[in-house]
Amino acid sequence: HEYKEKYKHLLYQKKFLDGVFTAIKYNVMKG
Repeated sequence: HEYKEKYKHLLYQKKFLDGVFTAIKYNVMKG
């Protein structure tokens, strides 16, 4: 159970970082 929670947290963190990276890339392409 503990492993599952940790994995879920890592997945959430990756999704968040992907979103930030996409936003930065989008801003660079625009500007």
